[in-house]
Amino acid sequence: MKIAIVGAIDTPITKDSTAGTEVWTYNLAEKLIELGHSVTLFANGGSVFSGKLVNIVEEQELVNGDSTKKISPAKFSMYSVKEMVEVVKKQADFDVIHISVYSFHYLLPLVDLIEKPIVMTIHGTSFQDSEIGQVFKLYPKVNYVFIAKQYEKKWPHPEKYQVIYNGIEVEKFDFSDKKSDYFFWMSRISPEKGVDDAIDFAKKTGEKLIIAGPIRDQGYFDKTVKSYLSEKIKYVGELDFAAKNKYYKNARAFLMPIKWEEPFGMVVVEALACGTPVIAYNRGAMPELIDNGVNGFLVDDVVGMIEAEKQLAKIDSQSCKKSAENFSLKRMVGQYVKYYDEIIIA
Repeated sequence: MKIAIVGAIDTPITKDSTAGTEVWTYNLAEKLIELGHSVTLFANGGSVFSGKLVNIVEEQELVNGDSTKKISPAKFSMYSVKEMVEVVKKQADFDVIHISVYSFHYLLPLVDLIEKPIVMTIHGTSFQDSEIGQVFKLYPKVNYVFIAKQYEKKWPHPEKYQVIYNGIEVEKFDFSDKKSDYFFWMSRISPEKGVDDAIDFAKKTGEKLIIAGPIRDQGYFDKTVKSYLSEKIKYVGELDFAAKNKYYKNARAFLMPIKWEEPFGMVVVEALACGTPVIAYNRGAMPELIDNGVNGFLVDDVVGMIEAEKQLAKIDSQSCKKSAENFSLKRMVGQYVKYYDEIIIA
């Protein structure tokens, strides 16, 4: 099967990607190639994988010309449209086109120019819940994929869709039932991810906290993270696979105090694969990943995190790893290949 994957343009897609959507896209592409499929990735020019790359834009071309080096929204929208135009021009080369970007609203208007079957994984959206039904009606030819059942419950159903949970290569993560004395938080550093509550937890309990991830908002980082760094609260930057694996497996628990409806949460499954329990806010897809009291705890606020910390000894590391195995990459890719076959034949 000849598959086109439309990926992120603002961040390179590699084995060491730190953003969840880019990690997911890389893993999907590599697994499809392993299964014998031909994969072409439309993405940021710094992307590296085993298939063919169509370079849409180099990262430095997207930033503003000032000292902030922030990605220009105007340039991002322009190159997003350019990416889809390239797909339209090359569509005859593929059996199926798979869109895997968060900002899919830039791409949707061009799907009507594509004759080949289109799959789109919804990793998240800038649309309001009240608007999404209109989106589905405007673009009914797309075969949508929800990455958690929460979408199926709260959104109008598009004409064509499936629920396929995200997956990871569980076997690549090192398991350990011997934990160190720190808690771990890792994500992009922006308000909705709740690093401020993780820091508040550390301050109130006196526990050590390791913070990792790309800084998406420098002002927010300076105010919320940098001013609280100390011997017990440390920021270790963006991590490659080996480094994040080390921090996952040795942490007493992974903290997920999200302040939005998290679409899935790959970091949760990665932590569980290492035998590390997760303490998360009861929002988004967290109830679908965390079995309260078995592989972690679902709480509502910092007070709840503090109470959960007192009960961590009840969690068995093997139970954590076993729960991660329900979200394997092999299972996920198998379901996508089956979906590709179905829509190509239809």
